Amino acid sequence: MQANVTRNGAILLGKHVACDSHDKTRLLRVVTHAHADHMTGLQQSLRNCNAVVMTPATKDLIDVLKGPRCLQRGNVKAIEYDEPLDVDGERLTLHKVDHILGAAQVLVEDAVGNRILYTGDFRLPNTPVIKSDILIAMSQAAYDKYLEDTAPGSIIFFDEKEVSKKEFNGIRQIGIPATSCALSQTGGKQVANIIILGAAVSVTNVVNKESLLWAIRENVDKRYLDLNQRSMETGFALGDERWLSLEERTGR
Repeated sequence: MQANVTRNGAILLGKHVACDSHDKTRLLRVVTHAHADHMTGLQQSLRNCNAVVMTPATKDLIDVLKGPRCLQRGNVKAIEYDEPLDVDGERLTLHKVDHILGAAQVLVEDAVGNRILYTGDFRLPNTPVIKSDILIAMSQAAYDKYLEDTAPGSIIFFDEKEVSKKEFNGIRQIGIPATSCALSQTGGKQVANIIILGAAVSVTNVVNKESLLWAIRENVDKRYLDLNQRSMETGFALGDERWLSLEERTGR
């Protein structure tokens, strides 16, 4: 199961779900919360999707902001947090997030237990972390807080300069010198997050490389675009190198 980002900003999860923008190939559209930048293409989704999914509070907010007729043009399913919705071999559930009233994380699971979790805007520490299969920790505080929230068989990517690794049975851990590489390349830490993200994507393939490149091009100031693209390539190379080393050590 994979996630992708389309050119119009839709987050695609599994086979059937698009979040926060319209995608004509998806049966379900999820609105994670009622801010305008997460309702892109909403009318298209109401006309064309089997259902548009949101929390009851998000529906109420849209009714107030856009008028009650806005959502009457399609099939809206307002589901509570932790209430499962099954669609053709996949299960979708919404989980609480600390942002605005009704905001949700979106978890999609397939029949063999693969899971992808997406959240839009959120605040820590009051956003709960759902048991994750992939964790990126760039600080000791984040590593210590969320280590036990990873599921058995998970992979943790941690910044070697910022995090002291702890042994934890059943979890693979890959140290990435993200901050050290950023400092050596630029004299600052600004691209460390792109480096470790590239490493995680190269190992897990949770999104494809083209989607990640597109997201960088769309969101990074042109003055820093080349730097961020080179940093992502550095991350991919480090991920491949460290994953091969881990496989050689563990025999996996």
